[in-house]
Amino acid sequence: MIKKIIIALLSTILFSFLMAYLNHVPVSEREPNVYYSPLWSTAMIFAMYSLPVYLIGGISSSYLIDKLVGQKTFDSKWKRYLTEFIIYGIFGVVVAFIFLMVLTISEGEAYLITNSLLNFMTLGLLASLIFYHVSLIFGKKRNSTNELR
Repeated sequence: MIKKIIIALLSTILFSFLMAYLNHVPVSEREPNVYYSPLWSTAMIFAMYSLPVYLIGGISSSYLIDKLVGQKTFDSKWKRYLTEFIIYGIFGVVVAFIFLMVLTISEGEAYLITNSLLNFMTLGLLASLIFYHVSLIFGKKRNSTNELR
């Protein structure tokens, strides 16, 4: 459990700084007399929203995916990797959809098909794949019957 929490925290940091960097306006493109947040400040805002999603949706999804994939035997590392990659991506999109619905319903509105939906699903996909790859770096635990060749 502690390992998954550390993975979620590291994933939050990576995701938040990546999103802050992608939203950063270079100095050469800034308008005069306009305030631009520093990179770390923007990253903190992204972290405030993404940390709870990683801790709740990411960790619980990861346990479920590990249980589902752990029941299957794979011929090669690549088949396992590709299977987990796709499943993590799907779960990321689903968790992002749920998060968007919670946000919009709390505002008294529900948007089913908007640009926000596509943006959130793309962010969910990216966030879940970051979580997956950080967990690979930490060496996911494998069943002895499902060892990779």
